[in-house]
Amino acid sequence: MTGGLALKASLIYAGGGVVYKVLSDRFLASVVDHDTFVDLQSAKGFAFIAVTAVLLFVLLQRLERRETRAAAGARGPRATALALTVASVLSLGIAGAGWLVFENMIHAMEARGLDQVRAIAQLKAGDLGRWLRAQEANAVALAASVVSHGDLVDLDMRGLDMAALQKTLSRRGADFNFVAVEIVDAAGQSYFDPSDEPHGDIVAAVEKVFVNSTPALVDLHQDSGVVGPRFGFIAPLPPGASTGSRRLALYAELAASDHLFPIVQAWPLPSATGSAFLARRDGGDVLFLSGLPRQPDAALRLRLDAAASEAPVAHFMRGEAEAMRGVDPMGTPVFAAGARTPGAGWELVASLDESEVLADKSHYARVVGLSATLAVVAVWVIAGFALQGQQLSRARAERQMQRRFQVTFEQAAVGLIHGALDGGIVRINQRAAEIFGYPRDELLAYNIRSLAAPECQAELRDNLAALRSGAQREYFAERRYRRKDGSWFDAAVSASLAPGDDGEPDYLMIVIKDITQRKAMQVALAQSEERFRMALESAREGVWEWRPDTDKAYFSPGWKAMLGYADDEIESSATAWRRVVEDKGLELFRLQFREILSGERKSFEFETRMRHRDGRWIDILSRGLPAFDASGRLERVVGADTDITQRREHEADARLARAVFVSTHEGVVVTDAARNIIMVNPAFEEITGYSEAEVRGQNPRKLKSDRHDAEFYRSVWRAIDETGVWRGEIWNRRKDGTDYPEWLTISVVRDAAGAITHYVGLFTDISRIKESEERLKFLAHHDPLTTLPNRTLLSLRLAQAVARARRRAGREAAMGAVLVLDLDRFKTVNDSLGHLAGDRLLTLIADRLKRQLRPQDTLARLGGDEFVAVLEDLRDAGEAAAIGQRLIAATAAPFALGQEREACVGLSVGVALFPGDAQDDPGAEADELIQRADSALYLVKRSGGGALCFYSEAVTVQASARLDMEAGLRRGLERGEFVLQYQPLVSLKDRAIVGVEALVRWRSPQGLIPPDQFIPLAEQTGLIVPLGEWVLREACGRMKSWLDAGADLRLLAVNLSPVQLSRVNMQERLAAILAETGLPPQKLEVEITESALADPHGEIEAKLRALKELGVRLAIDDFGAGHSSLFHLKRFPIDKLKLDRAFVEDIPRDPASMEISVAIIRLAHSLKVTALAEGVETEEQADFLAASGCALAQGYLFAKPLWEAELLERLGLGDEVRAAG
Repeated sequence: MTGGLALKASLIYAGGGVVYKVLSDRFLASVVDHDTFVDLQSAKGFAFIAVTAVLLFVLLQRLERRETRAAAGARGPRATALALTVASVLSLGIAGAGWLVFENMIHAMEARGLDQVRAIAQLKAGDLGRWLRAQEANAVALAASVVSHGDLVDLDMRGLDMAALQKTLSRRGADFNFVAVEIVDAAGQSYFDPSDEPHGDIVAAVEKVFVNSTPALVDLHQDSGVVGPRFGFIAPLPPGASTGSRRLALYAELAASDHLFPIVQAWPLPSATGSAFLARRDGGDVLFLSGLPRQPDAALRLRLDAAASEAPVAHFMRGEAEAMRGVDPMGTPVFAAGARTPGAGWELVASLDESEVLADKSHYARVVGLSATLAVVAVWVIAGFALQGQQLSRARAERQMQRRFQVTFEQAAVGLIHGALDGGIVRINQRAAEIFGYPRDELLAYNIRSLAAPECQAELRDNLAALRSGAQREYFAERRYRRKDGSWFDAAVSASLAPGDDGEPDYLMIVIKDITQRKAMQVALAQSEERFRMALESAREGVWEWRPDTDKAYFSPGWKAMLGYADDEIESSATAWRRVVEDKGLELFRLQFREILSGERKSFEFETRMRHRDGRWIDILSRGLPAFDASGRLERVVGADTDITQRREHEADARLARAVFVSTHEGVVVTDAARNIIMVNPAFEEITGYSEAEVRGQNPRKLKSDRHDAEFYRSVWRAIDETGVWRGEIWNRRKDGTDYPEWLTISVVRDAAGAITHYVGLFTDISRIKESEERLKFLAHHDPLTTLPNRTLLSLRLAQAVARARRRAGREAAMGAVLVLDLDRFKTVNDSLGHLAGDRLLTLIADRLKRQLRPQDTLARLGGDEFVAVLEDLRDAGEAAAIGQRLIAATAAPFALGQEREACVGLSVGVALFPGDAQDDPGAEADELIQRADSALYLVKRSGGGALCFYSEAVTVQASARLDMEAGLRRGLERGEFVLQYQPLVSLKDRAIVGVEALVRWRSPQGLIPPDQFIPLAEQTGLIVPLGEWVLREACGRMKSWLDAGADLRLLAVNLSPVQLSRVNMQERLAAILAETGLPPQKLEVEITESALADPHGEIEAKLRALKELGVRLAIDDFGAGHSSLFHLKRFPIDKLKLDRAFVEDIPRDPASMEISVAIIRLAHSLKVTALAEGVETEEQADFLAASGCALAQGYLFAKPLWEAELLERLGLGDEVRAAG
């Protein structure tokens, strides 16, 4: 083995070992647990050793076999030393790898221990924090119950049964696991036992409570007279209590041994030594708050120097570590981790004894040591086998070399002769005997010189003498020899001297090859070349000859004429050819010339272009053959050029015609004069389904569809015979039996004599055009989404149904009905889930509705979410109602829209009967019936939807009144019939007017119309936009005049409709009104309803923020009556919540309304916005709202909506404003 090979083998072994180690470790770590991983490491180590040992053995054996006999003796000691060196290196490597594996195992055990205690510490600290927050919430709830249950009549305790109160509080506290409940003052003194001196931790917590108005933790401490540490929470009493002259709070106390210590000390995993405890900083010490496994009474007794202690808890307190190895206060080595408890200044420490974490250390040491020992033993055993095998390998190598030499000598494809130095034949192989035609033993009697031709004797003698003298080492020659039968053959001979063991010449090594056939071929080739040259000279094409050594050329007269030159106009030089040929042709010639010189080619042949004398290019096919002399030197090149310009043009035309024929999308069929098919194109095969082989020789009638009679086909051929062409639409049949329409053109092809030679059919499949026409006809009368009849088809069918009902009047089941169906909540689904989901919902609804109707009924879609059903053959109105209720019930179940989404909608139905509700004109009847059913539907929608209503005269009256009111609204806006009233907004603290809300009123010719009658109609018709803009402009203008007159008003509140808010340019319009009236933006408060916040796309939030950027204030009106998400509410930039009057009017009768009111007020406080109560009518309501923290109110208790003059009188500004006006 060479040094390079040994280095490569070592590197491959080292690299393979590293890759195996890394990849196998990562794979095992990803699929098994740690303990299994450790055990498998040993197994895979054994496997690696076994495999590499076998490979080492095989490698050494193969290397031995490659040694030669000479090298075997010389390199034997080196191979032995190499084997011993490799075994030693492998042994050291195995020992080192075992040590590294053991160290990695120990590190992994230590890291696992630290990870475990760190995770448990963080888990327990989080659990403890959540438990403390729960106890704090319980204390707050207990404090709130003091007022809500009416336990305190007077916190000054006059007339209060202290014992009963203490007992009540203790009972409630026990429900929350509190061991004691006290009411304390700002000094921490108990109201139940004034003589009891409060603990310092309680006093400190009370001070925090009254400073921050939030609950506070009373830290762990030891009270006299009680067993075990105690702690608890101080919660302020709510504002509903009468405080008198003293401020009070509630102290709820917990025993640490009941819940806190069990939570801390519980270990979540199986462990013999796992433990946890609490500690905190107490001055310069670390104070233990709970017991230790080896010192249970350590709680509030054991202390450590926080700055000097090396215990893990001290390191954690100093912030030097989160997890570490160390020694606990009892002197036990441990793995420990600390985590700060949320909501308390406690450090929770979790620890495991080092003895438990590293329990498997000795086991791993034994496993790794045993594995390494076995591996080393295996390496040395294999090395011994390898050394033992070297002796056998060297002996086998000698035998194999002799055998290979014998096989090579005998099976060589050439004759091999061992001869004496004088030329005598000593040994020959079988091929040499076959070449000379002698038996092997007979040929051994001859001298090689005696077999050579007489003319070769002298040269052979000189060659042998030169070899013997050392003048030549070998020689090569071609000679003639005689066979045993007397025939002569040509042979290529090489001879050289073979040295003996002493280095001196021993015998001749002669190689002989019969080349008789090759010589004959060379002669034949020379003769062929000569014949070719003579043929070129006599050819009529352009013939040329070129001699590379002189660059001279010959061009035949035909060659010159082909290019338009006279015989004397082209010089006899290759320069003339280079001048007329294109560059591409020149490069092709040079390339093929190099290939001929290298033996890769035997002749020239390429296509190029040459310049004609008149300047045009002509296409040339150039072909030529090289001619070599006897020595093999290229002597000349002879060739001929052919003008192929016309052939190229014909080929291009044919290719173009073929490309058109193959690539056109129209089917093409060609027949002979007898109308039998001879050719079709791929488009024909694709359209008809027949391959060319299936129709070749067939008559085109194979394709007929039987849709046309014989006269049709006779007229076609008559037109072809008369005009030579026919065009038209025809139905044919495909191979699969389906009929299809096509546009067909048949043309006649005639020869020069005018006789018909072929017919050509060109056709296009027009199936899609026909389908499109049918589709357009269908869409003209049907809805494209649901495929239901549309309005046009509905009108036709309804008119027919009315006419049939009138003809059958007086008979049984002669009544009909029109049901206008409108979906409830469809817009919400469409806006929230998207239009694709909306379309899917409409198709599902249409399918359900159709299944509920009878075969003679008609269901149509007018557009959007509106459907119409026409019912016939009804006995009475009750049957129409039953079908309508069935339709309502069918839409009540949820609709599955895919992707795990569902939609729930309802259905409103308006019904008109015929012929009773119809007119005489059938056309007018259909429209009138739909309008009447739509009027009935309107009543259903106004009542909340989800029901059925029949048309009646009262419906017509209401619809007419609605139209009259809409017209009146428009006239009222034009005539200025709208006026404003103002309701004061009052501070509940001092009952002062701080602002007003502008309320619109309609003073119509019929009298004053309340807002609840015209505002909804204005929103439905869109008139709310100009009306709302008028209210804003009028109210802002009046507010500006009051402010100029000295009014002390903080704000003007104006309601903004959701329709107005949805306008794109609302911000610009409001800014223009403020600029026009001069009112400062901060004086204007825009009120929006809670329902307007329901916006799935975030557009309302963006618009509110845009209004806020103007400087105006934002308020949520009627809060609590809608369904807004509290989570999303905090995103909106609001300044005020207006408590809905529905809750206020039930105060103090309904406790639920009171609780909800308090909750909304507290919500306003948490959002840092103002709370205003609407509809306050009694002093009890005002007092309760004020005590609950509500800042503002409005209602009849303070003032009803006032006209401007009345408001100014209340403000004391009547004269000033009149003077300014």
